[in-house]
Amino acid sequence: GENSRVHVIPNCTPLPQPPEKNIEKNPGTLKVISVARIHPIKNTLFLINSLATTHQKVILDLYGPIEDMGYWKTCLQKIRSLPSNVQVTHQGELQPHQVRSYIKRYHVFGLATKGENFGHAIYEALSTGTPVLISDQTPWRNLRKAQAGWDLPLKDSKEFGRIVNLISSYTQPEYDQWSKGAYTLAEDFRAKHNVNELYKELFYNAA
Repeated sequence: GENSRVHVIPNCTPLPQPPEKNIEKNPGTLKVISVARIHPIKNTLFLINSLATTHQKVILDLYGPIEDMGYWKTCLQKIRSLPSNVQVTHQGELQPHQVRSYIKRYHVFGLATKGENFGHAIYEALSTGTPVLISDQTPWRNLRKAQAGWDLPLKDSKEFGRIVNLISSYTQPEYDQWSKGAYTLAEDFRAKHNVNELYKELFYNAA
């Protein structure tokens, strides 16, 4: 009857689509996106530092508010000292509804955060079939086993750099394996958890 009608609550987050990577992967090049506040807790400088040893052509685009100007100045000094094959640019801020469509344009999502309750941008990345290169300070662990990405300790930025080199060297078929793994992990997560509820909690208790 009238009362048994199902009320559909609008999604806070789009459901993962099958991998929609509309970016080619050629060996020797890598496009990395990071969506996070520019702040010591997000460890932006560490991520930038990790690119100092790469010989590949790497682009790192940072999206997010600059919340600590002094810290950002230190980041800029480091960016200026990077080799010419590495290009790091702050691209401004994204609205929540834009995050997925931007992440799709990159090969990898990078975040060397010192701590994350959930990391909704990490989930968004995985759900678009974008492997992640993150610290081991988030709930997203054992990513390598799932071929969804890498969760690395923060003791040495060179290890991050080593993985950047590795992913840079991937051919399209190699990259596609990791893209598929990322997407599958997001799908499995969505099947087991109510992602919308998680999002509501996150955005109401946003740090």
